[in-house]
Amino acid sequence: PHQWLMPVALRARLPLVAHLHTNYLRRERFASLLHQATAIVGVSQSVVGEFLTDGVPQNRLKVIHNGIVQERFRLGRCAELRKTLGIADDAIVVASVGSLIERKGMDLLVRSLARLGDPNMHLVIAGEGPQRPALQCLAADSGVQSRVHFLGYCADISPVYATADIAALASRSEAFGLAAAEASYFSLPVVAHNLPGVSEVIENGRTGLLVPVENVEALAKALQQLAANPEKREQMGAAGKDRVQQRFSVQRMVSSFEALYQGLVDQTEAANAGARLVMRPYFQLFGNRYRKNLEGAVPLA
Repeated sequence: PHQWLMPVALRARLPLVAHLHTNYLRRERFASLLHQATAIVGVSQSVVGEFLTDGVPQNRLKVIHNGIVQERFRLGRCAELRKTLGIADDAIVVASVGSLIERKGMDLLVRSLARLGDPNMHLVIAGEGPQRPALQCLAADSGVQSRVHFLGYCADISPVYATADIAALASRSEAFGLAAAEASYFSLPVVAHNLPGVSEVIENGRTGLLVPVENVEALAKALQQLAANPEKREQMGAAGKDRVQQRFSVQRMVSSFEALYQGLVDQTEAANAGARLVMRPYFQLFGNRYRKNLEGAVPLA
């Protein structure tokens, strides 16, 4: 458990690095003693921003974005998957990759497809999860069963993105948006929810379109806008791939971690770094509670 790492680091007089891939609730941040890590690394600014609000010094916080292993992908158009799924060559294919769970918002994409009512637009979903039966029922009830294709888990997502015209990420919450970065690498414009972590990957209006969370109408309009404009799709796709190659490669991620670790080793007091406790978050927490108690107290007559 996280809470045991800090006492071990203190006893061994070693610095501790916490690499966080999700947004922790406030009680989780305090209960796991994450505030005491020598370096708190988040996959996005939204992850480390919460610790800054808690009172952790800026010099202990660092953002290192996730990187994609570009070598594992096979680029180039793929006509075979369309043929297998019975999708016409001139149809618009929207691809979404992710677990079939409520947080990933696949139901919102199905509803968006139904709202558009475009017989030439198909939704291809790669992923598995407990919501699959419900999503299949939703597609059938919405009248789009023939245009929503469930592929299940795909070890290789290259054919999925290689056959698509647009990528979609309708997650209700997301710390980073790795799927958006992968789709951009395939030169696809991305339609996604305007979440803090996702907006660090997708530049609205340049590499994709960001829409309000849970807004099916806005999601549908964004998909329709890109479906009707092949030139915009090509421009956004090219800009997205360039951005991914510059900022979200696994080589860049590894180099950033190497620099972080080397910096900790090079510190003259590195062996004692873990021993310096950060108390401000706790003072701040109890101070806020004390003020609330005073505000809620009934004055004596």
